[in-house]
Amino acid sequence: MDDVAEIEPETRQNTRHAVRLRCDLVSEYWDEAVSHTATELSARGMWIETPYPLKTGERLEVAFTPPCWGKGRRVVVRARVCHVERRHPRSGHHRITPGKPGMGIAFENLNDRVAEELHHALQGWPPSLHAPRAGKSTGKIFAHVTAA
Repeated sequence: MDDVAEIEPETRQNTRHAVRLRCDLVSEYWDEAVSHTATELSARGMWIETPYPLKTGERLEVAFTPPCWGKGRRVVVRARVCHVERRHPRSGHHRITPGKPGMGIAFENLNDRVAEELHHALQGWPPSLHAPRAGKSTGKIFAHVTAA
């Protein structure tokens, strides 16, 4: 039997771009910076793949070198966890989206000049396949759920 699940629409202020870059995270829960991989980046935040995401609302510091920037130039910014995706404990499937487990973080103290530079650096990069375009609402989304 098929059920239909309604997922709320999402509106973005900045387009998320598909990237694969190393970022170092500092949290009160770790003794030192821990390296992770960011797979989506915008001028105001990023998606970090991790099987052990922090809780929504947690604060951290992130350091990374954006694509097309020189290796000696890094962004170091405070951020807040705004979305968490975990695997369902029994089935191993994700609860909402078919992406990898991780956390979406929003930059908190990135100054406007650096945000603008980051926005321009990302112009040639493809948008993420999992994210709606900036300023666009996805409208209502309906997913068919098939019972096993």
